[in-house]
Amino acid sequence: TIAGSVADCLYIVQQLCALSKLKEVEEGTPPEPKYVSSVCRNILFSGRSFFMSLMIVGGYSIKEQTGKLFGIDMLGTLYEEDSFLSFGSGSPFSLGVLEADWKPNMTKEEGIELIKTAITSSRTRDAGSGYALQICTIDKEGFAQIQ
Repeated sequence: TIAGSVADCLYIVQQLCALSKLKEVEEGTPPEPKYVSSVCRNILFSGRSFFMSLMIVGGYSIKEQTGKLFGIDMLGTLYEEDSFLSFGSGSPFSLGVLEADWKPNMTKEEGIELIKTAITSSRTRDAGSGYALQICTIDKEGFAQIQ
């Protein structure tokens, strides 16, 4: 997930894709989510006061056999979350829904419905929240775009 200047965010995503592909070619396996998050943090930190970007990086850790979720702010601060994250101008609305309705051990279907509700809450109440919606899942089977 990205929030901030679209140009800055797209530049960072392109850099992350290229560096992740290089890491995969070098090691023969996809990079761990922690690696991608750390690279993102380094890009943001090195551009202090330059990049207007907030990023959420999620993935499945083959090493730890579990999902991982990281938030990176525009100063390059990296932190790991266990449940959910929301960034951007609409995040107060999304967080209200997530904090009220998220439960541990939700099914994939329940999670998808919760995300739809949270994002709809942001989009209907915040003019700065984008219109486009992409919902994806990431698990040990891989990446899948739902919507």
